[in-house]
Amino acid sequence: MYVSFTDLRNAGLVNGDTGLGDLTDLYIDERTWLTDYIVIDTGGWFSSHAVLVAPDRITSVEPENRALTTGLTREDLEGAPAASTEKTVGDVVGAEWMVAAGQPFYAAAGYMAVLPPAIPRRPAAGAAGEAEAVADGEEVHLRSAREILGYGIEAADGKIGSVSDLILDPKDFRVALIAVDTGNWLPGRVVVLDPKWARSVSWTDRTVSFDKTRQEIEDAPALAELSGLERSYEAELYRYYGYPMM
Repeated sequence: MYVSFTDLRNAGLVNGDTGLGDLTDLYIDERTWLTDYIVIDTGGWFSSHAVLVAPDRITSVEPENRALTTGLTREDLEGAPAASTEKTVGDVVGAEWMVAAGQPFYAAAGYMAVLPPAIPRRPAAGAAGEAEAVADGEEVHLRSAREILGYGIEAADGKIGSVSDLILDPKDFRVALIAVDTGNWLPGRVVVLDPKWARSVSWTDRTVSFDKTRQEIEDAPALAELSGLERSYEAELYRYYGYPMM
């Protein structure tokens, strides 16, 4: 059974009776939609506060208890890299925009600085777009799950809504599906799309674009709710859109 990022957000990381912190974010590779790192806020018992944990260090996921279990200890987390050591696209491009606007930029543990109203969302002429997100001479491909929530979803023939949630496979924390809030377009319907079908993801436009038409999406197999979503529905969706199931 799949789980949603919303259900896991702020879930506790525990080892037996020992609480280690809370899940606050996921750093996702935009090329594969696999989670590279889980961001754990240690809540102050450790001075670094937010640290990175590899998904394979999670032994079980219990969304009903809002808990993740692990064999890691507090000593292990003290040796884990701080979340600030890995930059996301939002960190890099956001910093470039703030510099271009003559404003200081503050970022910590995957939390984007909020742009003041006087600073435009789109970069000024000459500012770098997401294709130029580079840190320490290397292209950056990590995206924050918190950042992706609220991105617009564009079909081939127009906008259909916005990202309301990320549906995860608890075995490896890959993003199996993107949940779309369609507003008044398809009331009472839950719409999901596989992120691997996305044509592009734009940080500057805060948009995920697909080649599917609005009609194709409207005619997709109906889904009443995200709770209890199984891989069988994903397989049905693949058949409908004509993709081989991996």
